[in-house]
Amino acid sequence: MLSTAGSSVQYLMPFLMIRFMRVSAVHAGLTVLAYPLAMGLAAPVGGLLADRWSARRTAMAGAVLVAAADFLLAQAGTGARPAELSWRLALAGLGMGLFSGPNQASIMNLAPRDALATAGAAIALTRSLGFAFGPALCTLIWSASGYSAIGLRTALLLPVITAAIAAITLGAGQFLPRPRHQYQPHPISARDLARDAPGAD
Repeated sequence: MLSTAGSSVQYLMPFLMIRFMRVSAVHAGLTVLAYPLAMGLAAPVGGLLADRWSARRTAMAGAVLVAAADFLLAQAGTGARPAELSWRLALAGLGMGLFSGPNQASIMNLAPRDALATAGAAIALTRSLGFAFGPALCTLIWSASGYSAIGLRTALLLPVITAAIAAITLGAGQFLPRPRHQYQPHPISARDLARDAPGAD
């Protein structure tokens, strides 16, 4: 959900600025750059908060921040200035930076030890699907209006909805029972050590 929200915003903002706000491509690119820069700055903070506070709560706080920022972006009209969009994009990037690392850590901590690679692959797959679905769904919504300004602003509701769903899901997940995988080390006998020793074959 958050990947869909993030890719949707980054996909639609240049069209909003260049096509309807008459901003140059250079200024549009610099404005959108606020998102990844803020995300890069917030990512280490998210990891620190996850270690000292709670990975799930940090991820939820990031998702809430993304939803709020996307809502503010959807409210910005075609008369908004690039600076008014850049701080909103930076806010969304901060939220995504707080979310990404703690969310992955939370998932990996709950995965069985013999399925860590599968869990990591599933995370990468869902993230990639979100990056693909976001622009595709936004284009579908926007094209239904003949690529009008109203249609683009309607498409901007998609990241708001998907980010809100992610935040609600993370919040509700706190009240659900979570699996606990207890790893009992297998006792190693002297015979096992001798068998595994170099040159034992």
